[in-house]
Amino acid sequence: MMISARNTGFLAVVLFAVAALPASAWAQGDDCLSATPIEGEGVFPFDLTTAETDPPLTLDCGVIAYDVWFRWTASADGAMRVATCGGGDVDSVLAVYDTNSCPPGQTDVLACDDDACNRQSQVVFDATAGTEYLIRVGAFPFTAPGSGVLTISAVAPLPEDKCVTAPVIALNTPIVVDAAGASADPNEALPGVCGAGKRLSAVVWYQYVATDPDVEIRVSGVPEADTIVAVHAGACDGPIGQRCDDDSFGVQQRTCFNQVVGETYYVQLAVEKRDAGDLILEVVSPCPDLGDPPCAEPAAHCVGANVDRRDDAYASDRLEFLAADEFRPAVSGELTSVCWWGGYSDGVYDCQPAAGDDFVVSYYADAGGAPGALIASYSQFDGTLTIDAAVPSRHALSGAVVEYEYLATHAPLPVSSDACYWVSVSNLSAPCAWYWSSGGFGGVYAFQDATPDGDFSDAEQIRNNFAFCLSVQLERDPNLSCIPDPPPQRPCAQPASHCQLDKCGSSVLSDGVTAVVADDFAVASDGSVSALCWWGAHYDGFVADDAHPDQFELRYYADAGGVPGALVGGPFLQSDGGLLVEATPTGESPDGFTPRIAYTATHAPVAVQAGQRYWIELRNLAGSAWQWEYVLRDSANGVAVRAAPDASFTPADRIADDLAFCLDVELAPPPVTDLMPVNDRCETAIELQSNDRVVFDNTLADTDPDFPPYTCFRERPPVGQVWYKFVATHDSILISTTSGVSGDSVIGLATGECGALLRRGCADDSGGNRMTQLCKDGLVIGQTYWIAVGSYAEGGRGEFELTLTSPCPPDTPPANDLCSGAIPVDVPSVTPGTTNYAKPDYDQGDCGDVLITSPGVWYQVVGTGADFTAAALPLHELLPLRLTVYELGPDCNDVTCVTPTAATTGALEDAVTWTTTPGATYAILVHGRAGAMGDFELRLCSSDAGDCNNNGVADGCEAAFG
Repeated sequence: MMISARNTGFLAVVLFAVAALPASAWAQGDDCLSATPIEGEGVFPFDLTTAETDPPLTLDCGVIAYDVWFRWTASADGAMRVATCGGGDVDSVLAVYDTNSCPPGQTDVLACDDDACNRQSQVVFDATAGTEYLIRVGAFPFTAPGSGVLTISAVAPLPEDKCVTAPVIALNTPIVVDAAGASADPNEALPGVCGAGKRLSAVVWYQYVATDPDVEIRVSGVPEADTIVAVHAGACDGPIGQRCDDDSFGVQQRTCFNQVVGETYYVQLAVEKRDAGDLILEVVSPCPDLGDPPCAEPAAHCVGANVDRRDDAYASDRLEFLAADEFRPAVSGELTSVCWWGGYSDGVYDCQPAAGDDFVVSYYADAGGAPGALIASYSQFDGTLTIDAAVPSRHALSGAVVEYEYLATHAPLPVSSDACYWVSVSNLSAPCAWYWSSGGFGGVYAFQDATPDGDFSDAEQIRNNFAFCLSVQLERDPNLSCIPDPPPQRPCAQPASHCQLDKCGSSVLSDGVTAVVADDFAVASDGSVSALCWWGAHYDGFVADDAHPDQFELRYYADAGGVPGALVGGPFLQSDGGLLVEATPTGESPDGFTPRIAYTATHAPVAVQAGQRYWIELRNLAGSAWQWEYVLRDSANGVAVRAAPDASFTPADRIADDLAFCLDVELAPPPVTDLMPVNDRCETAIELQSNDRVVFDNTLADTDPDFPPYTCFRERPPVGQVWYKFVATHDSILISTTSGVSGDSVIGLATGECGALLRRGCADDSGGNRMTQLCKDGLVIGQTYWIAVGSYAEGGRGEFELTLTSPCPPDTPPANDLCSGAIPVDVPSVTPGTTNYAKPDYDQGDCGDVLITSPGVWYQVVGTGADFTAAALPLHELLPLRLTVYELGPDCNDVTCVTPTAATTGALEDAVTWTTTPGATYAILVHGRAGAMGDFELRLCSSDAGDCNNNGVADGCEAAFG
């Protein structure tokens, strides 16, 4: 990532300032609970002038303040655009939440945006008719909170949304692509080399016939739009990933590849955000010849110039930062030219300097491993530095900023093979900052000075090297390094089999004041633990440094059903010498701001046994918020716990992460505890039939990293996975989940063997209201398939019902999906039914507190003057049902809610008793709760016939028919 000290500091100031804003008069819908109700398409005014700021302040797309709220009801299914564009001068921030709960959480965000249309915002998302969504409109902090209009409009679907309907694109003719009308099929996988694990909201397809042996695919138009291009050969189901490209040129693509003349190719363009705006796609044939790169120096003359290693960049603009790197000539001679790589950014996106470049190249003598006295300086402004070339390199810095390759010449400068030197490249390029590419390892480290006065005495070391080439050969012998006695970057000497390695720059608070964190582990053989390593940082949200005195406390616990239990080792305290700790700054900063520290420690031996699960807890009472670094993609199990200090850990304290540490014993996968599901691992998957139903609870399940990345999910696996397998008996199968509570499920399907699985399908929230359905065709009869079912986040764990139906049933709605198709029923009677593939009947309206939240089906019965009881009984263990009765007028457009004389609502079943009018027609709507769908029985009884007991409700019907 690019150096982000300025950006991070600014964000901290914004958060502090927004939190301290004074209260003002309430505006319309000023908080979530008082959200203004609106419906359908239209233009809706808003006024932020007197609005207060509600939590949460931060969103994935930025920081929001002075916000107002709308509760919008969708009038139709399909893609909707919500925008503030052109509706005033407010620097707006916009978010849409898929929830009715206040305040909404981060996992409820359907879409958010800041500055999609200049300084105003727009989002695109898929809406379901009758569903309510929270829309939050605010302003960027420190801007004027004025008024504007919110425009909500439907987006027409694109014919190029599917490969099978891909239109032909003319070669060498740019076309405009608005991805708003497209959607992302969770089963439509991107080639793994560029898209695996990336959550994309829209995919569009085009096709062309090759006329030349090579071609270039270009995507441009919106610099901040994150796109991926894949090219498939032959057919939609042909070879995957003839070529795939992600962020090769800026945030978008220019990629050349070879092809077969006369062959049909399919271009798959994926967009991270559907509200990105108009993109420009062009298939250029043949691939343009850009000529030779300007820098012709051989590799022996270069540091960090390998394009495969240039993945980072640091500011060197002479205003706030000045960067320098060391080199040692292999032979004495004269320097006359220099090449380097870099780019321009406003701190977030690519930008271009308004008045061109003003480069300065300076050379310094070495002063004990740092730049010393200035030897010579050459300036583009005064003509002593001539820029012979500045061309795009077709590489991107951090996948976001176009990189340029520069070649410059200057007057000869004598250099000696007996000396070390430092070179600095900087550029004044207002309004942009200029960044020097880095990433290749030539020497040990470089410097970046935040007080660019030419004196590097207080500069920060960078564990990297800048990308440059000189007109003299450079020394490669590490024994002749210019840096004396470099500090060890990895003081931990434990082998990889003893570690959960620090692969990620994220961390979690464990300061012993606000929170403590523990992680589980198991050992491969009996022994004892007496030494360990870990990684972390001091950061309280505003200040980060590595100068704090540490006061670590270490504890080991036995396992108690998936959480820490009895203490088995410690506490070992650094304050009394029971824990001997050595802290070593690594020189690394994963986020460009927070210095990472590596710790090693020893303590008295703690006995451990193979086959047991243990927990390690570290806290640092240093007077500063200490963060323990954790990993996201490792061979661990994705389970840790976080709680208040001195509180007992409970299953509710679990977090879906693994902490970074090493022990002086070999680690093994933690065993399954008695309270965990028996099918917590791929190896212990429960075998089902291809038509089967099972209830499971993933509350205490581990997160298994073995399952391949979910294309329908974020980069890491869902939490709390449980495993099943089946042998295919048909060429398709429907896998679905239902929950009697507010669970949130994700389904993955794979083939292969445990430890080497291949993803075959994925679905998330496709069954309505966080339940999931995955219909997968193309199965091989007789082959074994693996199912991993987890939850989107920790709050989505719970009890679920998993149903397999083979083959996939037709996705046509039931005949009685609408009131006009209601099935007549008699009294008494028992009628089987299903709500699968039905549509929610939001337009009928709710009756009292019986809300319509799920698909439903209809029945009709004619009154006799007696009391009727209708009972809906689920045929699934976890199918929660609701039942609503209406009196029909002349047709289904004239219905009146019936007031029941008695009603019974159980955990799953529902029953209503009402007094009928002779000859009147009543419509009975059977529907689910919270999006649930499935099979049921509708039972009807009458008090006249003696079918019902004294209660006249559901148990009476059961007595009559069961």
